[in-house]
Amino acid sequence: MYKNKKEKRLPPPLFIHSLLELLKRIYAFVFTPYKLLDSDVYLLYRKIAIFALLNIFFLIFVFTPFAVYSSDVSQFDPSRSAVT
Repeated sequence: MYKNKKEKRLPPPLFIHSLLELLKRIYAFVFTPYKLLDSDVYLLYRKIAIFALLNIFFLIFVFTPFAVYSSDVSQFDPSRSAVT
């Protein structure tokens, strides 16, 4: 990729850099509790936070497309549709 070792890599574009900074802030916001917690309680807090995020992503990426698909399919009259 680079012809010699002295060539420096270019910094990432501003958009990618700002996106990474935003993801770092979201990560810190979600996984940093507002109070000091014991290690056991913090692990529970972290597991609940991960579970909540997975549930939100599941709702967005699984149920929403399925609802759109089922609403599109239900608009056709079954008697006029050909069996496939």
